[in-house]
Amino acid sequence: MFRLVYPDWKESHQRYLHSLSDTEKDRLSVAEENEVVVGFIHYEVSQDGQSGKIGLNAVHPAHQRKGVATLMYG
Repeated sequence: MFRLVYPDWKESHQRYLHSLSDTEKDRLSVAEENEVVVGFIHYEVSQDGQSGKIGLNAVHPAHQRKGVATLMYG
């Protein structure tokens, strides 16, 4: 079902991620290990700096369950 709804999901996610880094309010951070990207997190901070929301985020399967996401959420 997913492939029917999102046949070009890799390309659309790539476009989406590039668009996130183009705005002032959006933040996109990556987690690296030995200069290799192992995860990323997108988040948005409100104008008053008092709240925010987490958007698209992921950790490479080979690096899951090692605390990477916990560090990114921190």
